[in-house]
Amino acid sequence: ELAKYEFDAFCINNPTIKTFLEYWADGSNQVVLQRGEMWKDLNFPPEGSSIYRVVRDAPAGMIPAAMVSWMRPSEFCPGQPKLYGDGSQGLTSRELRKGQLANQWFINALALVASHRSVLRSVFVSSGQEDHGRYCVRFFKEERWSIVAIDDYLPCDPLGRPLFARSIDPNEIWAMLIEKAYAKLHECYENLVDGTVQYALRDLTGGTVEKIDLH
Repeated sequence: ELAKYEFDAFCINNPTIKTFLEYWADGSNQVVLQRGEMWKDLNFPPEGSSIYRVVRDAPAGMIPAAMVSWMRPSEFCPGQPKLYGDGSQGLTSRELRKGQLANQWFINALALVASHRSVLRSVFVSSGQEDHGRYCVRFFKEERWSIVAIDDYLPCDPLGRPLFARSIDPNEIWAMLIEKAYAKLHECYENLVDGTVQYALRDLTGGTVEKIDLH
């Protein structure tokens, strides 16, 4: 008879079982929703606490939490919202906009990931409930993949324009969703202000990142 910790260690260290468990986790991450019901994430709600560390103390250059409008893509996209557009192949940082959040390091990392279409697509884990506004994004944290579930309520200004990361294609939403999931992982959007490209790339890909000085 095995103790639980021995069984857990066996599962983690056995590559075949580990792969199966990861596959099972990817396919069993749905929640119960009624027909036509849109999901709302109560753990990262569409309110000021998901944006700022202190709700009443917005950083310089950012609008007060009370002025933020949380909208779904169908409400602010000028056309049909789509996860990926034609530009996700060969994307550069010039085709992404960071908005009001000073997180260019993360935007640059997203652009690098998006230059490899298969890598970009691997960041999203199918929930089968995307039509209900529920998306799952995975990040590599503490030497393992963690799946972050989010709804598609996104922070917009009073005119209904997205506040933070967005693609040059106004109907493309992958960058907004990954940024929101990353903000949830770090407790709020404001916590994404400081970071490095290397840090973000490791979280997004699980790979080893090396910086080479060309000077």
